Amino acid sequence: MAEDLSWVVAQMPHQPPMRFIDEVLEVEDARIVCRCHLGEGHIMADAGRVTPLVAIELFAQAAAALMVYRAAKAGMPPTGGFLLGTRKVDVTVDAFHLGDALTIDVKELWGNGPLAQFECVLTRDGDEVASGSINVASAGGPPPGVGA
Repeated sequence: MAEDLSWVVAQMPHQPPMRFIDEVLEVEDARIVCRCHLGEGHIMADAGRVTPLVAIELFAQAAAALMVYRAAKAGMPPTGGFLLGTRKVDVTVDAFHLGDALTIDVKELWGNGPLAQFECVLTRDGDEVASGSINVASAGGPPPGVGA
């Protein structure tokens, strides 16, 4: 039986309407897979469409979910963090649409103290629609786990 990971989303520092991650599908030491459903009333929707640049925020929120998971497993409270930036994000679609289910796969490439870099892939219906890397910083000191 798969581990119930609903608690990870509940403990994320992001709150609706700015929390875009709906569920955690799987998690490993340096990787997490999350899902986002673009539902009616989504804060980023305009005329039924959502800019594909939301992929960057989805990448950051998936990384935050991994940090929440690691903190809990280390017996620590979750802390906030910051998206420092990205060097490159490739997007292959003009827009996402209400009703889309997006899967976010984030893998930590390196970590050093409170800093980390993640390689990210976003898929829709199994097709890759965005990929790239993000750099993040933990606000509460080094995130537990890889590279800490």
